[in-house]
Amino acid sequence: MGVLKRAWLYITRKRGKTLLLMGILLVIGVFILSALTIGRTAESSRRSILEAIGGKFTITIGNGRDNPYNVQEEIGEGRYAITNIGPRLTQENIDEVMSLGDIRRYNAGMPTDAVVPDLELVEGSLPPTEGFEHLIRGYAVSGSESSDYFVSGMLSLAEGRHIVPGDTESVLISNEFAEKNNLKLGDTMYFEISDEAAAFSGIQAGIRTPVKIIGIFSRVKDAVADAGAMSQPINLAENLYFTDMSTHASMYGQTGDFYQATFYAADPGQIRQIAERVRSLDTLDWKQFEVVIDTEEYDNAIKPVESLNSAVGMMLLISIIVSVVILSLVLTLWVRGRVHEAGVFIAAGIGKTAVFRQFLTEALLIAAAAFCLSYLIGNAAAKKAGDTLMNTAWESQDGQASGEGGSAVSAGAAVVGDTEEISSFYKLPQELDMSVQPVDFIQMCVVVTLVILLSVFLASLQILCLSPKKILSLMS
Repeated sequence: MGVLKRAWLYITRKRGKTLLLMGILLVIGVFILSALTIGRTAESSRRSILEAIGGKFTITIGNGRDNPYNVQEEIGEGRYAITNIGPRLTQENIDEVMSLGDIRRYNAGMPTDAVVPDLELVEGSLPPTEGFEHLIRGYAVSGSESSDYFVSGMLSLAEGRHIVPGDTESVLISNEFAEKNNLKLGDTMYFEISDEAAAFSGIQAGIRTPVKIIGIFSRVKDAVADAGAMSQPINLAENLYFTDMSTHASMYGQTGDFYQATFYAADPGQIRQIAERVRSLDTLDWKQFEVVIDTEEYDNAIKPVESLNSAVGMMLLISIIVSVVILSLVLTLWVRGRVHEAGVFIAAGIGKTAVFRQFLTEALLIAAAAFCLSYLIGNAAAKKAGDTLMNTAWESQDGQASGEGGSAVSAGAAVVGDTEEISSFYKLPQELDMSVQPVDFIQMCVVVTLVILLSVFLASLQILCLSPKKILSLMS
């Protein structure tokens, strides 16, 4: 009689022991399957964040006293301003930097503002400062699609198209601003610069610059909290705008070159090496420019994923250790009661290896049924465990953000001339797809099979280490 047939006869005859072992293997399989599913999902999320953010560095004009191109000028009535008279970044400079490494995208431009005398701003919870009732803030960009606001998911293009290189007299506005002023795609609105900006730039105030609405964006409510109780209209995302660099240059009497450009590397680990290569370029005047490295967005966004991965790794390790211990104890008790059976086999000329193979085959046959059941209930278990671990990761991140003086989300609706607030949107999604995939099931089968192999070996040592004579003496 073959090993497989003997194993089958034994597990069908000993139904109580079979059901007990099946239950244990089912629990083990579900735990390990859940851990593998959550781990795969977390790794997928990590890759998505890596692709979306990467690391970044910015080439910008140095604003310190060491910059010889920063000149202090009097603008009247005892007021002074710093004017930079040095070179700007050109498109050729940007193209050269893009060729230095694995850089996925760049975002070139600068914060700006404009007066819209004929239009009304979306109201905030606070009234506007006197004299600034029609002032809105925005960004002059080389291309709006690569702006952090759109890449992060804070804003989404609802109608029309993005600004692209070569556009002139074009603008993107929010759907709330458009509704407030009965504007639509193709309409023309007019920008002016403020009196302060005119005095600072040394140009005539009141000149109207026509801009055509080529796109309308919406604020993603699920990703952005409402603006809080201290928001003036100028600080609302609803009043934000994007325009092309040519229009900004025309308004402020400047060239169409850039004040700064931010570059996003595919791998944050390579960001410093790429930045060093940039600093070695002799086509840029390093008295004027500086390179600022920033991986904070990636570091902050990846923390929940790393926390989740750590928890999953611990969960998997504990599951395997506990599984080996429990299975070894149960199988040891099982095998201990089968010394007589093993002695009969040995007396009949069946070797110890064949006895071990029978014990292993019995366990694997029972495991096969447990595997099928674990696959059926694995989705629910993985989702429950994943939600618990992810909530822990979120609480950890939110606690860190609060400890640093702000909520991880609450900055969303405020818009200032800085992109630091956008980093909070590059985060682990609040709900991940925890469904079990075939690869998870296959990996679980392999892991549990190895656990069974080790456990059966440990449990069988009491027979494998005994001589045939000793076994026969135990039988008597």
